[in-house]
Amino acid sequence: IDPYSAAICLAGSFCYAFSGVFIQKYCININKMVLIGWSLIFGTILLLPISLFNLPTSFPSNNAILSVIWLGVVSTGLSFIGYVRLIEKVGAVKTSTVAYFLPVFGIIWGNIFLDELVSFLIIIGCIMVLIGVFFATSNDKNLETVDGK
Repeated sequence: IDPYSAAICLAGSFCYAFSGVFIQKYCININKMVLIGWSLIFGTILLLPISLFNLPTSFPSNNAILSVIWLGVVSTGLSFIGYVRLIEKVGAVKTSTVAYFLPVFGIIWGNIFLDELVSFLIIIGCIMVLIGVFFATSNDKNLETVDGK
């Protein structure tokens, strides 16, 4: 494992965890569009130097450029709006569990659109993720109901 890549992954995970708690604690009364706008601007500023050192060898097609614009503006913008609203409604801890669903849906979409194989161990892993999300989002009342008490 490349230590640089591992450090970048850990830094990204830290930023993701920190942002949810920070938004819940300090940004409740801030205009959400301004908050999202600044998040995107700072993300662009941080990634720009890396991008400049990794330019493609040929100019991307129009479809590639439109895809990047769509993913950057529409998908990321809408997901940030949902992320901030979810933090307001259910809190940072429960909102963070949304990220645990990403690999599960990645496996589902990979199977549907790319004909990737889903093994028994992958299914077990998905079940474990779902159980983890259940426990992370449950409170004592929900667990008592499940136990039948």
